[in-house]
Amino acid sequence: MQGENGKGKTSLLKALSGVLPLTCGKLTHQVPFWYKGHGLACDPHLLVKECLIQEARRLNAMKNLEEVTKNLELYDLLDKRLSTLSQGQKQRFSFFRLFLQKRLLWILDEPFSFLDETWQETFKKYLKEHLQNEGSVVMALHPKSTAPLEGVTTYVKLT
Repeated sequence: MQGENGKGKTSLLKALSGVLPLTCGKLTHQVPFWYKGHGLACDPHLLVKECLIQEARRLNAMKNLEEVTKNLELYDLLDKRLSTLSQGQKQRFSFFRLFLQKRLLWILDEPFSFLDETWQETFKKYLKEHLQNEGSVVMALHPKSTAPLEGVTTYVKLT
């Protein structure tokens, strides 16, 4: 979905993921999902490796940690505090849960924000692979944040 600031993209994604309570109606998920909002979902005072290990243990996914670290090119960041990372590094790091434990549905809030051109293309590749493996994605984009994704045919514009 695309829309300018303040049009409700984040609120809709939070409602879909259960982060924001619905004021009426009911939402039932039929598939496991990951919600990736704007935050890091880890204590910013932790080292990158501490957060990765903590989450891998919590998700019983230690076996996937090496692959995730490699795919997201996090090796050079492992001994840095999350609070010291650049915005682009934080955004790249924040994808780790998507790959640590596979879920069919990804709910993503502005996943291309702060990524350089190389990482935008890399993440598009990961999105394409996810969709080709019967995954689904609901994501919010700013109208000018990135080119439309190849193979995506449904866009909703919030006005």
